[in-house]
Amino acid sequence: MQNIRLRTATDVLAAIPALLGFVPVNSVVMIALTGSPVTLAFVARTDVIGADAATHYRVAFEQAAVTSVIWVVVGAGPVAAAGLDQIEAAQRELDSMGIRSVRTLVAESLEIGAEWFDITGEESGRTADPILSEVSMNRIMSGRQ
Repeated sequence: MQNIRLRTATDVLAAIPALLGFVPVNSVVMIALTGSPVTLAFVARTDVIGADAATHYRVAFEQAAVTSVIWVVVGAGPVAAAGLDQIEAAQRELDSMGIRSVRTLVAESLEIGAEWFDITGEESGRTADPILSEVSMNRIMSGRQ
């Protein structure tokens, strides 16, 4: 298996459709990480409205020995605000399990050229073409769609 390195927030955002198998909209995506060096444990997606990310994945966190997460909200305006509220509630649960948040990204969509920002305000940009992401290309070269 080839190691794929996601070095930037743009890389992470471009990889999400290939990791999930579809392009999420109006969603909260959680990228669960484990180990040292950090590796991907699993990726999960929930609806922005009416979901509770942390509660549904408690067993998976424990089985995969998750140590940290990257949160991504896909949506704009009220959707983004609701997604951030969901993350805040979920992160309180994760804090009690010793799982820390590495970063939280908000993207209006994952289509090429969509605006995104890190909630710390330190980084922002535009999304890359997810079809050309390293993860997507790896799946294609492996014979998977």
